[in-house]
Amino acid sequence: MRSKRLTIIISFLSMTVLLAAACTSDAPEEPRDPTPEFNPTAAGEAAATATTAPDVPAATTAPEPTQAPAGDAGNGESLYTANGCSGCHSTGTDKIIGPGLAGVLQRAATRVEGMSAEAYIEQSIRDPGAFVVSDFSNVMPTTFDSLPDSDIQDLIAYLSTLN
Repeated sequence: MRSKRLTIIISFLSMTVLLAAACTSDAPEEPRDPTPEFNPTAAGEAAATATTAPDVPAATTAPEPTQAPAGDAGNGESLYTANGCSGCHSTGTDKIIGPGLAGVLQRAATRVEGMSAEAYIEQSIRDPGAFVVSDFSNVMPTTFDSLPDSDIQDLIAYLSTLN
């Protein structure tokens, strides 16, 4: 009876060690599909399909920003975490629920003719339904419209560091 118990205990401990080793593996994750290209449409308009042209002017290559946004990127990173942004957006190119945010400042500069990257990002935070990117649903919470301007500037400064 005692040897049977000892065998069960040893088996349990062995399984626990194997499970712990598997969970802490340093193996790289498999590559994920890249974030789809942003092709926003104005709220209420149908998104473009492969057979129709989008209503939004075609994106052009935007020049690199000449200077970093004025906000505090460190505080922006804290706000990004505290407001749960990482639950839907990766800081890389991976799509979670929303698009990955790597290079978002450069992409944002090409979204709406006459609108700066910073203005586009601010509008996307405050009024996420104003432009909805193709292949994405309008599911971003609208609770961020009350963020102070300084917090928005800090978030934009942080997002500008994601390349």
